[in-house]
Amino acid sequence: MHSFPKVAVIIPFFNGDHLIQNCVASILKSKNPVTNIYIIDNSTKPTQVKAFFSSTSLVKIITAKPAIGFGRACNIGLKRAISDKNDVGIIMNQDAIFEKETIGLLAQYATLENTFGTVPISYSYDLQTIHPKVFTGYLKPVEGFLADKADNKLKDTYKLSYLQANGSCVAFNLKAIKNLPWFDPIFKMYGEDVELFDRMITKENLSFFLVPKAHIGHIHSQLSNKEGKNKINAYGRHGGQVMHLKKNQNLKFIIKTFHTYALALKKLNFKLIWLYLISDIQLIPKIGLIRKSREKHFLLQQIEYYLDHDQTK
Repeated sequence: MHSFPKVAVIIPFFNGDHLIQNCVASILKSKNPVTNIYIIDNSTKPTQVKAFFSSTSLVKIITAKPAIGFGRACNIGLKRAISDKNDVGIIMNQDAIFEKETIGLLAQYATLENTFGTVPISYSYDLQTIHPKVFTGYLKPVEGFLADKADNKLKDTYKLSYLQANGSCVAFNLKAIKNLPWFDPIFKMYGEDVELFDRMITKENLSFFLVPKAHIGHIHSQLSNKEGKNKINAYGRHGGQVMHLKKNQNLKFIIKTFHTYALALKKLNFKLIWLYLISDIQLIPKIGLIRKSREKHFLLQQIEYYLDHDQTK
């Protein structure tokens, strides 16, 4: 009988005191215990995260430089999880919670041969409903899922394309990805997960699965006001632009750039146009670096550079 894999949960933490305790509590209540919980704190203001978990030996707080971004924070956690000899590293958003069975299910299938990762179904924070955008964007396109659900004959796993999952919760097979490039540091926020999934599937020939019986509750804490939505739109647009450049899709890059300006202008959203303009100005000098990061060896060097510089001493 195979022993259950050693599992670490990695939480990129950013100014989230009001969220992190629920997230960690859901891990501690899991049916399958985890070996480590790593909270990668890259907050831009003082937080209580160390005080919250000072008596919880399972939780390790790793302090990083402020606002390094989701991907670079995840890379710090992945490196620590591997060095501590875990088998599975689950990336988890701070504004999400696990259902009791989820960690065990994700870890069980993440360690299958030629597999790099698994994802759960994302529900509302109360674990009762699925947001229409999640259903339409991530579940509906999965081959066979809707028909099997209608027949009440769901399979244990469904193979995914790189577009059919997001990075809010991903269980990585650490043995499979140990010597591969992880999240590309060129991304600030949004797009880094899709680009990583794409590389793992198309370049490394590894598989990626939805585990339908695994559920998380997730809120989108940045969508509570117009300013937050504008920032997410700008970050998401930037991530898409970087993705197009990395895939040498120059025409799609141009279309996306000007189409998004047109949509913002149509809505007279001048703050969003300003955010787009700033983003584009910042993107121009990075184009050469983006193109070089298509090369595996160069990307590994970039990741190692930031791993060495992102943690505070």
